[in-house]
Amino acid sequence: MSRLKANANGMAGFKAVLVTILALTTGSAIAEPGRDSFNMIVISNQAFGAALIAGNYGAAINSLAGKNKPRRESFAASNNLCVAYVKAGNTEQAELACDAAVKKSRLKPRQDRAIALSNRGVLRALAGDPFGALYDLQAATRLETRARVAEQNLDRLHSRITSPDFLVAD
Repeated sequence: MSRLKANANGMAGFKAVLVTILALTTGSAIAEPGRDSFNMIVISNQAFGAALIAGNYGAAINSLAGKNKPRRESFAASNNLCVAYVKAGNTEQAELACDAAVKKSRLKPRQDRAIALSNRGVLRALAGDPFGALYDLQAATRLETRARVAEQNLDRLHSRITSPDFLVAD
């Protein structure tokens, strides 16, 4: 059973939360982060990243979660699958994919680890786990990479949890 709480619609927690997908290719993020949204990073030039950017979440999920084990075991595939499941509203599968991306990122450069932690932090924020989100986003920012997405997501989380509406029941 998933550690994250989800309502009947898939994601619980914040009202009217947007998730913007940013693309990462050869070390630099493409697209301007949304001011009022959490941002997730997709590896655009690998693992069906272009399909995700185009909004084809189902196609990316079908391809990445399929039977091709070597493809499924890469960091890029786990990371992109994490984002696809979040965008599709499938909390339970998103949690598994995000956890896998974080685990696989341990053997990768700090930039990849920061991306994985930031993406999982966004999932946790959307799923109603602000403390888990805070943990992941702070860990991502402590890695001190060039990517500022984790810092922006952490700022967004702080502004949401300090809002008077935060404690108001849905």
